[in-house]
Amino acid sequence: MKQFCNCYRIFMLVFFVLTGKQGFSQNDSSFGIAYVQELINSDSLQKAKTELHKQINYFKSKKEYDTLSHYVYMLGKIELSNDSETKSLSQSIDLAKFVKKHTSKSKSKHQIEIDLSKLFNEHGNPQKAYEYAQTSKEIALNLEDTEPLLNSDYYLSEYALRSGNINLFEQHTRDALKIIEKNPSKKFKISARVYNYLGALMYFTSKPDSALYYYETGLRKTSEMINNPENRLYFPATIKSNLVLLKQSQSKYSEAMQLIQESIKLYKEFINNTHNHPLTFRVQRNLSLAYRNLSSLYFDLGDYQNAKKISIIAYKHAEENLLPNSLENFSAITSLAEIKIPLKEFESSLALLDEAEIIVNKIPGNNFQLKANLYYNKGLINKELENFKEAKKYLELSNQLHQKAHPNEYSRDRLFTIINLSLVLATLNEKEEAILILQNTYDYFLKNEGEQSNLTNIVLAALTKTTMLTNDYEQSLKWSHKSIALYKKYNDTIKNSYDKSHFEEYKAEILVLNAKAKYNLSNTKDELFLKTILLDVTKAINTLEERRALITSVTDVNRLIESNHIAFDFAKQLNLELYEITNNETYLNQTVSLHESSLYNRIRARLNIKTSIAFTDIPNNIITRENELRALQNSNTEDQENDAVEFLIANNNKWTAFLDFLKQQYPKYYKMRYATIEESLEGLQDNIPNQTTIVRYVFIESDLYAFVANKSDKNIFKLDSKNLKNQITILEDNQFNIREISAIYYELYNTLWQPFENMVTSKNVIIIPDGELFNLSFETLTPKPITTFSELAKNSLLAKHNISYNYSLLLIDEAKKSTYYNSDFIAFAPEFNSKMKSDYQIAITDSISLDKTYLKLLPQPFATKLVKDYTKLFKGTSFLNENASKQIFTEQAKEHKIIHIGTHAESNNISPELSRLIFAKNVNDTISSDDNSLYTYEIYNQNLSSNLAILTACETGKPSYQSGEGMISLAHAFNYAGSESILTSLWKIDEQSSAVIIENFYDYLKNGLPKDEALQKAKLDYISTAKGRTVSPQYWAGMVLIGDTSPIDLETSSHFIFWLLGITLIIILAFAIRRKRSASEL
Repeated sequence: MKQFCNCYRIFMLVFFVLTGKQGFSQNDSSFGIAYVQELINSDSLQKAKTELHKQINYFKSKKEYDTLSHYVYMLGKIELSNDSETKSLSQSIDLAKFVKKHTSKSKSKHQIEIDLSKLFNEHGNPQKAYEYAQTSKEIALNLEDTEPLLNSDYYLSEYALRSGNINLFEQHTRDALKIIEKNPSKKFKISARVYNYLGALMYFTSKPDSALYYYETGLRKTSEMINNPENRLYFPATIKSNLVLLKQSQSKYSEAMQLIQESIKLYKEFINNTHNHPLTFRVQRNLSLAYRNLSSLYFDLGDYQNAKKISIIAYKHAEENLLPNSLENFSAITSLAEIKIPLKEFESSLALLDEAEIIVNKIPGNNFQLKANLYYNKGLINKELENFKEAKKYLELSNQLHQKAHPNEYSRDRLFTIINLSLVLATLNEKEEAILILQNTYDYFLKNEGEQSNLTNIVLAALTKTTMLTNDYEQSLKWSHKSIALYKKYNDTIKNSYDKSHFEEYKAEILVLNAKAKYNLSNTKDELFLKTILLDVTKAINTLEERRALITSVTDVNRLIESNHIAFDFAKQLNLELYEITNNETYLNQTVSLHESSLYNRIRARLNIKTSIAFTDIPNNIITRENELRALQNSNTEDQENDAVEFLIANNNKWTAFLDFLKQQYPKYYKMRYATIEESLEGLQDNIPNQTTIVRYVFIESDLYAFVANKSDKNIFKLDSKNLKNQITILEDNQFNIREISAIYYELYNTLWQPFENMVTSKNVIIIPDGELFNLSFETLTPKPITTFSELAKNSLLAKHNISYNYSLLLIDEAKKSTYYNSDFIAFAPEFNSKMKSDYQIAITDSISLDKTYLKLLPQPFATKLVKDYTKLFKGTSFLNENASKQIFTEQAKEHKIIHIGTHAESNNISPELSRLIFAKNVNDTISSDDNSLYTYEIYNQNLSSNLAILTACETGKPSYQSGEGMISLAHAFNYAGSESILTSLWKIDEQSSAVIIENFYDYLKNGLPKDEALQKAKLDYISTAKGRTVSPQYWAGMVLIGDTSPIDLETSSHFIFWLLGITLIIILAFAIRRKRSASEL
């Protein structure tokens, strides 16, 4: 089910406001409004006030009341100026009352009501603004000229939108369109703005083609207007910013990114080229919204860190330039809070939502919609934190507010509020209430949307899932059967008006839940029954297979992965039960194969959402063609009218042919990105090296298993994982408490190793962890308790086995031979010393662009010394300090036996493809001086062919855990780029201790030892010499070898050898001379 509400994007649509310049009422007046505006532009506010009052008094004395009507807005603007202490509109209101009392002209009265509405809107009171605009419409209805009526409806639309009343927004926007359509020959001054709002309305109601038409019409109208800053810069920027959300919803991210960059550029150009312009407030507001649109783009691409950075910019911009208790400030805060949810920054997200709640309570009006969205997010966070009672409170409040905002209607936002509420209620065992609210929702959508509506089917999926949670398997079977019947009916009668991909979004989940309901209702689970259920689950996996290659949006990818999780886990469970019944090894192989496939597909999914990723040895024209065909696969068939079926078939044929081409011409790329969703492990035991045991840990839902195999035997063992997560957390929090850690090492040994230890008789062991086990160094497990860390040298898995790691059984291949490279060694070590940082600060003149994180990186003197020493020993090449840049690494790091990277690294477990290596800033390169991060997704386009890549992500004196999927993805990327094995760390460890271990490791490696044995001995040597707290596993156990373990044929420096021979000869000669002297004395 949907986890995050996109409703805040409604308020990210830019409020395109009419603010025409006020003209002279008397052409011969030397003290007109233009002069007052010039004084404001030159920051002479006091003179402007004096001049304005002088002019007002003059026209009062002349009884020119209609001229005075043009001064209401200017007077209010000065009252709202930054220099005003009260920011009250009392003077402008009094002037308005005076003019209305003395004039009989309806146009003047209409102008006054419009200007007062704009002032109250800028004062942060859209409700009061709406009242004045409503009065202006009542006056305009009695005027012959239709332009004032259009103005009134336009402003009523804006204020309704700002108040969160979408129904009124739609009503007034459509009224404005009717006026334009009834007067086709008339050129209305604000028609461009009306078309912009029509585009927004079409976007709200999911009519993308109409939205695009109105937006583009609005842009054309701006080109027909007078050439001034508001028409040339402000209006196009606003429409383009709104177009971003439309392109984003269509997964056209490159177009959306270009549009938002153009919009921001136009806004900034307006600000830079004007001063105290009447539109400045609106431009600042819209610029803040544009920043949030940009953040939203990054969010959809899964780049949460950059989304957060841009949201912080938007938040600060709103704080500095906009009214504190305004809708804009509220939206800036809530959007930042939403982005923190997938980053699991729940505490700070809740703090922001509390801040937003204070603001929304100060905004005039009921603001039901705003509050509904606010409390939805609070409920969602508490649901994620498993605070289900709090989640229930907020989600119920959100639902009630949605009801008040749109009585007896169910918006998309309300639908997802109800779905999450029902799941919370089901978790709290409030079954009747959960089903009742979903049943009412289902009845509404069935009546208003029809049975084949995507929203109707989403409710069916929620009913299926909720009844499953409450263990009502009969009802779950009933609702899933309804949904499956709809899928079958839809497949038999394809309709052009339906978006197939969205309709089948939950199909795999429904199929699995249907199978689970059958499984739980059966009293007899024999072989035949389990095979039947497994066939149903296989259909779900086939559905995932059909959808996998077509997905481009992050939201869909995340949902697909979630469906993978459900389908794969249940399939693993069924295969395991069939193995236990039949003892047929085919089912055992399939259990493990499904697990490997789910892991591999998570990596694939991450790659498939980034169409900009380049891959080494894949021509650019192939990638371009691939992206074009993927876009066609996701295009809207409604645009093709009667040719929809032919259009769909033609695109499918093109895509199939392209995949066949990839499979033949670029098999490595095809396998990595598009191969079948299930990978076979046939012949696994033949690929296991001699004298080696593989231990593959597998979580099937909450149950943990260990698949153990060697050349001749294999078996699976169920393990007790009840306290596992808590034990690993204690290890993280108590790094130096020997008493507590000793007990846990012993308990973990008994849990994770003892059940199958008799099967592990080999010296070499390859461990493939799963889930939270990626946080654990298995070498530290002990068969009996220890009293000091030094005892680990004799009483641990480290002492008994040469342990290496991998992330997939699919990579085990004994027959694969190591490649020979002529060059032994290349190293990169940016020390991050004070001089490098000082040079960088001097080179960057713009403080906003300064990378403050780079300046905080701790120096790495030990890593640099290590690189210098072994560059000499291995006759290698090294790039130090400022020379260790990303650009040089990209050019030089290829085809070496060892690639040594002694730098900082950052693992990103939320978006693993954004894990990165940090290189030196190239201050001499003005174009790419800031491009010093090599991200995981960029590594796929590198040539890193090597026998071993060493990544020492160290931080002196501050070891901390940082493991999980980020490490998996980094290892996968290096493997694809050509590295046979990787020596890296599960967490950040002390720089000095890692330097010692790697030094020992290199010494053993040059003597011809296999990599796993060399690392084992290096660690044992370290333990034997470490003193005090540095003997703690936190300082050494995090370093792990991933991948191939075979030895590397290294040549040590001839100069070094000659130096050693020279010293030896000198010693022998000295000894001979001494003996001769001794003999003479005798």
